[in-house]
Amino acid sequence: MSQSEEFIWEVEDNKNALKNLKDMEITVSNKTSEHCESFYEDDVKQSYSDEDNEDQCEDPLDNSADDVKVTVFQGEYNEVDFINEVNEDEPILPRHAVIHSRNKRSKTYPSEFISPNGRIWSISNASIKTIVPTDLSFLKLMPKGKGPAAKVKNVLEAWCLLLDERIIATILQYTNEKIHSFKGKLSYQRRTDVVELRAWIGLNYLCGIFRNTAYPGPLNELWTWELGNSIFRATMSWKRFEFLASCISFAAPNNKRGALQCVMLVQDVWERFLANCRSYYAPSGNCIVRDTVINANDNARLTVLCDAKSMYFCNAIISNQMETKAIRERIVLHLVTDIKGSNRNIVLNEEYTSAILAQKLKHRELTLTGALSNESEDVPHALLENETKYKLYSDIGCLISYTATTETPEFLLTTITPGVVAIEQLYKSTNQSWDHLEHVIAAFSTKNAGSETFNNGALNLFYRVMDYAAINAWILLKLSTSGLSSAPTHREFQRDLGLYLTQMHLKRQLHDKNKLTLPQKLQISEVLGEPTDKLLADACEVVKKGTARGFVPTDQLQLPDGLILRTRELERRKRCCICIKYQTRTRCQQCLRAYCHRHLIVRCNDCMGVTELPDP
Repeated sequence: MSQSEEFIWEVEDNKNALKNLKDMEITVSNKTSEHCESFYEDDVKQSYSDEDNEDQCEDPLDNSADDVKVTVFQGEYNEVDFINEVNEDEPILPRHAVIHSRNKRSKTYPSEFISPNGRIWSISNASIKTIVPTDLSFLKLMPKGKGPAAKVKNVLEAWCLLLDERIIATILQYTNEKIHSFKGKLSYQRRTDVVELRAWIGLNYLCGIFRNTAYPGPLNELWTWELGNSIFRATMSWKRFEFLASCISFAAPNNKRGALQCVMLVQDVWERFLANCRSYYAPSGNCIVRDTVINANDNARLTVLCDAKSMYFCNAIISNQMETKAIRERIVLHLVTDIKGSNRNIVLNEEYTSAILAQKLKHRELTLTGALSNESEDVPHALLENETKYKLYSDIGCLISYTATTETPEFLLTTITPGVVAIEQLYKSTNQSWDHLEHVIAAFSTKNAGSETFNNGALNLFYRVMDYAAINAWILLKLSTSGLSSAPTHREFQRDLGLYLTQMHLKRQLHDKNKLTLPQKLQISEVLGEPTDKLLADACEVVKKGTARGFVPTDQLQLPDGLILRTRELERRKRCCICIKYQTRTRCQQCLRAYCHRHLIVRCNDCMGVTELPDP
């Protein structure tokens, strides 16, 4: 049997898998019409340089969550689009050396190409050493929540799995320490608590919703009566919101300097958040690794591993932009630690793709699909001089030439056996998913709540944490078997999340009788959707008591003969004998006990019959 027939026979073996996958996709289309717009681990220390202990890491995917029913999920793409019913390689396989034509001269093509690093590429697929199964198994893996995440019922429950009580307690501790060191004496410079801190985070989410224009105005406009929203004024004042943003802290201050200083200041919160994200989710069979900038003013770069189908934030590493090629390989190998041995596919860009990395991923039972630039050492120079579309094979996989958005030819390196899977379509759809994720984050980012008056690198990283927490929680709710029948859009989810986080703080203020005025309490009641009849009735009673005229019979007047009235002013402030809560400088002129103006009856000299007040 020839090599061509072996390859075609291998494709024929996959037709049953192709038919089963299409039947599954038809079921998906019948059960859901939603289109996913975009997107939890034990305490694991993030260190991409520790490859020696990689084999000792427990895979969070291997747990009892496999028995949980997986919710049908449409996602960013349809897996059927990546399947070729006809073998792509059939027109290319006969081109070993010469192509004959009756009307034209025979054209001779080389059967082998040599790249600058010495790797030999052949037009024959006989050199492929298959380590990873080349069937459609990675396309059958669907995303799912694990553990408690598989049964979340509402917005707040899903979010609290990611930014849990331990993270909130850490932020609360160091924030109060900074507020205490500030020693402010104004009313809005007081210490905070868990309820108010959650409300502050909720307002950040709402700022991402209401301040997502290309040219937003000043942030404090959201607190104004003319252009603002009542939820901001009812939750806290603008000065209080800005003060908490300036005092928010995630660790004890240190004197270390460097490009990754923001990571040092938020390390505990960051590691705990990554642990939660990795623990509560199992990605689909196609994942993507990309870079994003945390802050344009420093060199810190965030490299993330996302599920290309749901855009769930699976894992991440913060590193310096000035890194070597070997460090980039270790970054990718660390990010895929949780999914090794699962036959999943990893999509990379030109910066990370290499034949060496493809070989390492194959030994971890993972496939690679990535772009190679024309300057890559894995691309033979002879291909750059020829506009013919080639498909070459080596011991590490297949090299495909294709035309991207520009006229310059580019190349795709894949360890998936081509012909069964449309590699170019797979790479294109995955990149579109990443672009969609970046668009959603930019549109509703909590960074819109950042103040222009100060620049805090650690706070910028926490803004990104809040963004990923909202996206991941949204995906978990959509995947939940106990979730809503009709899942909300990302904007609706983030809006509801902001309202839920501020709700407890609003209710506490509403029941605090001496903190807010009647208009403020009416405003909070309207935000919470509670009736205002009781508030108005209580206010009327207070007004009636304040304006009531008392009647004292003559026989009950306690005015002994020869009464000497002292001055009403005290030398120093004392607490009122009745309400105790307030301190006052006034007292009764007869018994000389301290009373505030609420419990002291004031009468003039003529009504009392006093002709002259004695000296104190």
